[in-house]
Amino acid sequence: MWWGQRLFDVAGGAQSQGAHEQAKYLMNGTRYLRIDFDMPTEPWLLDNIHVVPQLLHYGDQAAVNHFAVLKQHFLADTKPAYRAFEL
Repeated sequence: MWWGQRLFDVAGGAQSQGAHEQAKYLMNGTRYLRIDFDMPTEPWLLDNIHVVPQLLHYGDQAAVNHFAVLKQHFLADTKPAYRAFEL
């Protein structure tokens, strides 16, 4: 009974974690950074398009809250100027 009520959470969490680990592996941990936000406690239906603005807001807030980490991870290093390939 206990697993039946939490089966979707377990399956969704496992799928999310698997995708996260694959992305980290493929990008060598340097070009990928995962930022999560807490979902609200009220249940949402997967096909409810009325919650999309709320989800976008949560994503925007997570980006604002983690900007210092994003800036350090992706924007702090300077790269050499582009040089075209020559034969």
